[in-house]
Amino acid sequence: MNENTKLCDFSNTNNNDFISTPIAPATNAESYEINAALLNLVMKEQFSGLPSEDVASHLNTFIELCDMQKKKDVDNDVIKLKLFPFSLRDRAKTWFSSLPKSSIDSWDKCKDAYISKYFPPAKIISLRNDIMNFKQLDHEHVAQAWERMKLMIRNCPANGLSLWMIIQIFYAGLNFASRNILDSATGGTFMEITLGEATKLLDNIMTNYSQWHTERSPTSKKVHVIEEINSLSSKMDELMNLVASRSAPLDPNDMPLSSLIESSNASLEVNFVGRNNFGNNNAFRGNYVPRPFPSNSSNNFGNSYNNTHGNYNRLPSDLESNIKKSSSTLKRFSMRP
Repeated sequence: MNENTKLCDFSNTNNNDFISTPIAPATNAESYEINAALLNLVMKEQFSGLPSEDVASHLNTFIELCDMQKKKDVDNDVIKLKLFPFSLRDRAKTWFSSLPKSSIDSWDKCKDAYISKYFPPAKIISLRNDIMNFKQLDHEHVAQAWERMKLMIRNCPANGLSLWMIIQIFYAGLNFASRNILDSATGGTFMEITLGEATKLLDNIMTNYSQWHTERSPTSKKVHVIEEINSLSSKMDELMNLVASRSAPLDPNDMPLSSLIESSNASLEVNFVGRNNFGNNNAFRGNYVPRPFPSNSSNNFGNSYNNTHGNYNRLPSDLESNIKKSSSTLKRFSMRP
């Protein structure tokens, strides 16, 4: 721009400023085309940069997908470099787009930038410490433990541990029973075999476990016990309800009138017989001569028993009281005009 440039043109933005892709691959091919199916597969395995995502797994999966396609006169790293931005989304995509323009011209530089961002030294140290402090979990088979150990190694490629160190750490982290299994499998001591034999043995145990292990079906013993408990509980409930119904007083409001009248008449007849002159006839008692009891200590027992028995007979039952109340209530209703 010079003095002849319009003032409004000074504020205009160059169109090239909007293009800030960091990728500048170099290739000798005149033209090449990336398969659309491969592009779809890459976009299905996108990485967003969350802490819970597996950084190493995403990179390995991306490389496996890109190796499926080969182009004549086109280096495979060029294809990886062109497809890598499509494997990112959200925060990871924003980070990659913020890199300096044309700063990545090779696949190695792209990998280094990705690993430096999402696989920093602090994370490598943390994952390495997890490997160093490996412990077998409760109820975990030795084959499952070795498979978990291999997964930890895979998730931390830059762990810096040799294979012999990894196997020693694994053996030390097993429980007593699992170490005995490995010792028995070697016919002696596991630590006395070679590195190749130890690796092969652990891999064979893991393979055999995955092929032949089946979860044992739960026994029906617990089911029978639960059924017996439920049956016993229901019987106890029935028994308690029966006892409660027998011991609870009868409510006249819940009884039919016919039963109340019959019970009232029966009670009146019994009282009439018991309280009439038939039971207190002087003529009948005139010929009765009471026999004197000897005056000794046993009279106290007899008197106390007779007094107690007499008092018990004089106590009206709850049922009799309720029936009498119901009878008097019916009489009052019948006397009303």
